[in-house]
Amino acid sequence: MRRGSGFTLVELLVCMTVLAVAMGLSYRALDRLNDASRHLCSEAERLRGLVALFSRMQLDTTRLVKVSLVDAKQRFIPALHGVRAGGTSLWAEAFDLVRTGQEGATRSATRRVGYRWREGTLEYVVWPGPSAGDAVVFTTPLLTGVRAFRAQFLDGAGAWQGTWPVAGNAATTPRAVRVEIDVTGLGTVRRTFSLP
Repeated sequence: MRRGSGFTLVELLVCMTVLAVAMGLSYRALDRLNDASRHLCSEAERLRGLVALFSRMQLDTTRLVKVSLVDAKQRFIPALHGVRAGGTSLWAEAFDLVRTGQEGATRSATRRVGYRWREGTLEYVVWPGPSAGDAVVFTTPLLTGVRAFRAQFLDGAGAWQGTWPVAGNAATTPRAVRVEIDVTGLGTVRRTFSLP
């Protein structure tokens, strides 16, 4: 007797098994590609945030206004103020400065802005007026996943200071601000901004 031209049951089972294994392997590969894509999108978002942060810092530092202010309690307020949380660290954890609102603006358009690190988020702080003593502040999160934020200030003698103003230089502004940010997944990024 002559055999038909179809497939046997064993041949069909072998073919289905091979297809099932190939589909399982392709699903794993596709899943890994999706994970890699999500990771790259997350890293790209952090990089965009970091670029936007440094652009904002560049704008703020180039528009620094060298003014001497006095608050309602007759306390001197420096044009740039750098604070460290405590200890003997040579780095500040926050700084604020007085800047113009726009290019060539009058003193009435000035405002105080600042950068501070709290609970893994770098925040942008805006006071309603140029005086740091103004009660109400507005904060905006700029960058999350920040493990550390530090700043230093270059004095007239060319030395980096951990706070500003330093003794004897209360009415002066630093020549530059150096910022160091440690971001999860990106590592430590440093940037120096010259001041006018």
